[in-house]
Formats: sequence, structure tokens, C-alpha cells
Amino acid sequence: MQQHGLGHLFGPGRQDGPFPEHYEPIETPVKKNLFSKQLNSPVYKYTKSAPDVLAKAADPRFPIVLTTYSLTEHWCGGGETRNSGTGQGKGIKNGEVIIVESARGKVEAVAMVTVRMRPLKVHGRIIHEIGMPYCFGWTTPGCGDSTNRLTPSVGDPNTTIPE
Repeated sequence: MQQHGLGHLFGPGRQDGPFPEHYEPIETPVKKNLFSKQLNSPVYKYTKSAPDVLAKAADPRFPIVLTTYSLTEHWCGGGETRNSGTGQGKGIKNGEVIIVESARGKVEAVAMVTVRMRPLKVHGRIIHEIGMPYCFGWTTPGCGDSTNRLTPSVGDPNTTIPE
């Protein structure tokens, strides 16, 4: 809201815009953005921190998408809620210790298989997705490593909120 009582569609000092645009994440499982000629944001913020390398778009070494989230009911904890239906299709069993790997490294996690997260059909192919809470792992013995070891240091150009 501005002093004159009206809002603005876009404001001064923004790195991108003025209108919302869909960009794929930097480490996307697809080679083409269906909504734009631009695959990724041309003005994303990248902070190098060792070992921080980026996988290329549609890198066959990383066919499964990792999404991170916080947990309202656990406040950045929650080994009980690391759930994904991907396990059923990949032969992973509930309670099994698995290795999750990205271009930056590997972490151990305890698998919890559920149908709540289902594979997505994108560009005509099935893409599996797993979810792991962030800021969790090293403080809770027996629940796996920190998800932050896997994620790139890439953020929104205006707020630097991570992808």
C-alpha cells in the first residue's frame, strides 16, 4: 500500500519483473520451459560455498527432484514426516536408511514411504519427487543428515529466499 492509498503492480528496485514469470529452478529435471523461452531466471542470486557446484538442466545423474520444506508441527524437525510415495516405485521400504545425492554431496536419511507425494508427469515423462525438511538432521541422532548439504545456494533475485 502506498501513501496515496493504492497499491502498485511493481515497485522500484526490483531485480526482475514487472510481471510474474515462471522459471524452472536452476537444477531442473527438464530442458525446456513450457511457459517461456527463458529456462531459468536470468537474475537469480548465487552464493558460492564449498562444495557448491550446480547440476545442468535435465542432468541424467539426478532424475529425482528433491523439495525441501519446514514443518509447522515440528518447527524444523520431524524425522517422522519425511514421507514420499517415490519409495514404492523404487523398491525402498519404510524405515530403510537410504542415500540421497545431489551435485554437492550425499546424505543419509530414514525413508518413510507414503502416497502423499506422487510422481509428476512433466513434458510427457514421469518425474519422481521426494521431500525432506530443511534445517534438520545433525541435531537429532538416528534421523539422518541435514538436507541443506544437498541444496544449491540459489535464491530469488529480490529477497534471496532459496529456491
